Amino acid sequence: VADDGTPELLAARRELAEAVGGALQRLPPRDRTILLLADGQGWTAPEIGEALSMTPGSVRTRLSRMHSKLRASLVSDGYDGSRLPLSSPEP
Repeated sequence: VADDGTPELLAARRELAEAVGGALQRLPPRDRTILLLADGQGWTAPEIGEALSMTPGSVRTRLSRMHSKLRASLVSDGYDGSRLPLSSPEP
């Protein structure tokens, strides 16, 4: 098992980051914003909803759909979908 500093693990993480970045770029701008606020900045669904004039339920629904789309895109690129850390924000 490789530890966190091995060149192989670092290369794999870099490759995954590039794949995620590419998948994010294919999302519509509003969806990308929602995803980046939730997963990148840790905003909650109510915070995102207030900022973007959406209900928290709509935010959660869109995040769930986007996570599924991203996972499917990465799996089609050869990544193990069961190990991808895509989650939704807290209520």
